[in-house]
Amino acid sequence: LLPVFALLRVFLEGGTLFTYADPSAPDVRRFLAGCRRWFGSFLAINLLGWIVLTLVAVVAGVLIALVWNVALWLTQILVILTLLLLGLLVTWIELARAAAVAHDTRNIFAALRESGVLFVRRPLPLLGLVGGALAVQVLLMLLSQAVMRAIPIPWWLLSLSVGQLVIFLRLGVRLARRAGMVGLCADLPTTFEFFDRQ
Repeated sequence: LLPVFALLRVFLEGGTLFTYADPSAPDVRRFLAGCRRWFGSFLAINLLGWIVLTLVAVVAGVLIALVWNVALWLTQILVILTLLLLGLLVTWIELARAAAVAHDTRNIFAALRESGVLFVRRPLPLLGLVGGALAVQVLLMLLSQAVMRAIPIPWWLLSLSVGQLVIFLRLGVRLARRAGMVGLCADLPTTFEFFDRQ
């Protein structure tokens, strides 16, 4: 079932981003049209992204294994750099999907390039968006754990309600981050006119 849910998530993301990019009122037919239009492109972007992430993780894992017994401090630095690089790559892939919708292209290489341009031209707004969303997610997780520990076990219904509320809020943060990415991409002029739009 996991592959089915993963494909459904990719399918729905096209409609979600299209809803943020389209200034007209939300409409079910337009949402589904966005889902269909970008499903193939998003699938290709995700596949390419997973290949790149896997290669980086494997290379980093080999390097960390080689220096593990040589220098602990170097191992720690490599682990931190690997996590940062993987985080940047995940953000790059996420931005590429937003760029594809914001500039109405199904060319995955154009979307990936525009995503990279955004890293260079808008680093502070992007850092604020991604970092702020991550900070809110961590804060919600810590707050949820504190509240759950404070609720007595017999009050299971309250505990369940709090858990569902936290899930809802975390989903809202993720959607807000995607909306922000679409906004950042839409504000950035296209720099790859030589790419063919589809």
